[in-house]
Amino acid sequence: MTFALWVDQQGGVSAAARLLGVSQPTVWYWYKAQRVPRPNYKKKITKIAAQNIDFSELEAQWLAAKEQK
Repeated sequence: MTFALWVDQQGGVSAAARLLGVSQPTVWYWYKAQRVPRPNYKKKITKIAAQNIDFSELEAQWLAAKEQK
């Protein structure tokens, strides 16, 4: 499952932010692939989701956007 799909299943950015204990803008930046979660947050997300979250799509989108700048 991708991070974006997981966020959608939680009810959106606000709900996911509450579950993760981070700000809404933080989750929004991850959701829109404008930033990539640090390793400690990836572990937390995976633990809270109780399943594997595939961050590769998010990372690829972030890298592509960074290369265009």
